Amino acid sequence: MFKKIVAMETHYILVAEDDSDDQLLFNAALRECNTDFTVNFFSNGEQLVLFLEQLLSVRPCCIFLDLNMPVMDGLETLRCIKDHEQLRSIPVIMLSTSNNSREIATCKASGAFDFLVKPETYGKLVAMIKKVLSLFTEKPAGNIQNDFPWAY
Repeated sequence: MFKKIVAMETHYILVAEDDSDDQLLFNAALRECNTDFTVNFFSNGEQLVLFLEQLLSVRPCCIFLDLNMPVMDGLETLRCIKDHEQLRSIPVIMLSTSNNSREIATCKASGAFDFLVKPETYGKLVAMIKKVLSLFTEKPAGNIQNDFPWAY
């Protein structure tokens, strides 16, 4: 069973994703979830880390981080976040088209809150985002892995 996490005062979601089409789909899916979260997109991990370091007062409730990006990949970005004393408590959800067990284990060992395989359909993306965001609200949340076996 997942430990309940409640969103902090600022309802920010940060997304590092280099593919502009995936950014558009992710944003549309977030809007379909009727969330009141403010979303900021970054095309690589370096941009995300610089943003976080410059604006330490911005505390996102979670970060969605693509594993494979140019400049600074997702794993390197995750490690930078988890090595930073003021950032390490932010939950980071890794996203990838791969379900490589070694990559999953490495990400989780490096401090990822979770690792999800990008869904094949828009409907599954919306469902996945709703489930993840439910962990940051007052609504009861279940186990992502049990609810989305196709995401692992």
